[in-house]
Amino acid sequence: MGEQLLSALVPGVSAVIVDLTGTAFCDCAGVRSLLLAHSKAAAGDIPFLLAVSPGGVLRILELVGVLHVLRIYSDLAVASAAVTVAAA
Repeated sequence: MGEQLLSALVPGVSAVIVDLTGTAFCDCAGVRSLLLAHSKAAAGDIPFLLAVSPGGVLRILELVGVLHVLRIYSDLAVASAAVTVAAA
């Protein structure tokens, strides 16, 4: 996952939305990959958003204390709308 996230963050990309709504589990390596991608996106001024359903993945992100760092939305439609509003 980490390599795919980083490869999506290239100049000219207007935003990256990571859809984790179908993901049942995320370990420390997954959280690390998300944070690395977030840092690269921030350096390139690329909005980096996560769509995360309530449940295990959201709980892990909460437990490791990254909810204040990552932009997290309840589903893909809400995250997409946030990008659209920001671009307007």
